[in-house]
Amino acid sequence: MKSTLAHLPKTKQDQLKALTQIILDKVPAEMIILFGSYARGDWVEDYQEKYEYVSDFDILIVTKDKNAAKQVKKSRELDKELMANEAITRTSIIYHSIGFVNDKIERNYYFFVDILKEGILLYDSGKFTLSEPKNLNVAQRVEKSTEEFEHWFEGACQFLETAYIQIEKTWYKIAAFQLHQATERYYAAILLVFTDYKPRIHDIDSRKSGRKTEHQLRDSFSKNDSRRRATIYSS
Repeated sequence: MKSTLAHLPKTKQDQLKALTQIILDKVPAEMIILFGSYARGDWVEDYQEKYEYVSDFDILIVTKDKNAAKQVKKSRELDKELMANEAITRTSIIYHSIGFVNDKIERNYYFFVDILKEGILLYDSGKFTLSEPKNLNVAQRVEKSTEEFEHWFEGACQFLETAYIQIEKTWYKIAAFQLHQATERYYAAILLVFTDYKPRIHDIDSRKSGRKTEHQLRDSFSKNDSRRRATIYSS
């Protein structure tokens, strides 16, 4: 895993050093890993007259065991301190035990494998080592695909049911957002089962990847979308 921040502006490097020290003062961290846009180098800072968008620091804090991770989440002390610190870019933190992280890496869960490949190690106690992805047998691949499908499909159905309620109340803008969220998750379920990967994009055009998975899906992802919609709405 990388350990250099040389690709970042000095202000961001200084912020991450300060952030690392704040975390170590509050949390029994074994590893602190920067991942996401600042690790990859594609972060966004867009300041406009009426709005601004600035990418968060994405941080994975690795603890020695599950209980330590749970206790840190419950305490909220670190979150409160970071929210009050305006000198540091807004930070999004996830907490997991070393056992959990290594299990996900070994079983090729794309999110954690991406962190292993792209992440930057900000702190390492030296007590633990991150695993490497392993080749899964058929039974393990089926188990993993089932877990991924159930997670994303259930989430999609929840957004869809919420959208139906909002449509009944004529809250159409909110319903449209919920439908978009549902659609993203249905696509994620398909892509993770058939390709074992989910792109980072939030664009429904990711359905183009779904067209390539299996021939059974081709009718669902028809290129002639306009004619298909006309047929549906006229029925």
